[in-house]
Amino acid sequence: MKVGFYGPVFEPTGYGCAARGYVGSLLEAGIELSVVNTSAVNRVFDPVAGACLDRRMEPDFHLFHGNPLHYRALTQFFPRIRLISIIAWETDTLPRQWIESLNDATEVWVPCAHNVSVCSAGLATPVFRWPHPLATAPSGAPDFSRMPPLPGDTYLFYSTFAWQNRKSPLGIVESFFRAFPAADAALLLKISGPRGYDPLGEIAELRERTGSKSPVLVEDDYWTPEQMEALAQRGDCYVSLHRGEAWCYPLFDAACRGKPVIATAYSGPLDYLDSGGHFCVRYEMTPVDQDWKLYDRDMRWASPDVGHAAELMRYVFENRDAVSQRAERAACKLRALYSPASVGRMARERLTSLLERNQGVFA
Repeated sequence: MKVGFYGPVFEPTGYGCAARGYVGSLLEAGIELSVVNTSAVNRVFDPVAGACLDRRMEPDFHLFHGNPLHYRALTQFFPRIRLISIIAWETDTLPRQWIESLNDATEVWVPCAHNVSVCSAGLATPVFRWPHPLATAPSGAPDFSRMPPLPGDTYLFYSTFAWQNRKSPLGIVESFFRAFPAADAALLLKISGPRGYDPLGEIAELRERTGSKSPVLVEDDYWTPEQMEALAQRGDCYVSLHRGEAWCYPLFDAACRGKPVIATAYSGPLDYLDSGGHFCVRYEMTPVDQDWKLYDRDMRWASPDVGHAAELMRYVFENRDAVSQRAERAACKLRALYSPASVGRMARERLTSLLERNQGVFA
């Protein structure tokens, strides 16, 4: 089996993390790869993907991972029967701009059941669920140099995301302030914010409104993988009050580590969140209210209940030993279910089936 994989394999983003994971899982399954890096933002060099860059071969399939509009000009040069588009999406309907490109593929692969449902409703193309695999830890030792100084016994809630309405950042802060009026715990937000935007003013307004004394730490610059690993090790509970996710790698990573997690009970993360080991926040469906070229006003997503999130934060804090034991039991299952070997095997079986069904076309 030979595959050409096109994706942002060196990006410090969720798409980049997924691309690196997919490359590793395909190799684990014994598939011969030629990798084409599609991003100009190359901050995370992955030696596994790097060893496969731009190999000369005639692939059985071309797997395009990312925004299908970015590949529209390229995919026209490949036979449709050999094209597979790998996408991820967060709202209840697909962007109209994607439909034509996705219907040009022989299949569309998505990471979660939520995406299967959304894509099946909007496309003529068959849809296959291919989950994201476990992320590979950085090869270097964790670097704690960027971690803000905190007393060693401080219970640390943490989250990492691009600052935008879909991630509900102020909802996280408000929930934390409600849960901890006194300085009982800390919240660290590792963000990438819009250029020129400073969230500290809005956080200060929330603090004044709630009267909370608990610290909120905001880090808004690039951290290396080793520095992000330090945060993942130091953090006690991961919080994601997202409005919609196809997967959410930082949340998934925390759950696979056996960290307690609190997250909106909607969309992609429900594939791996376990009600017995994790804490899911109630929500209401509301119209998308974020300006972006792929969003429109007919789309809907979740609006998490910040009061319920605050209750869960307080519960996790006050029952930390029992909660950690539950989270570790859930993590054991996740590490087996989403190992690179398991995820790679799913892809190989699907590709083999496609080859067998189309022998006359591929001959």
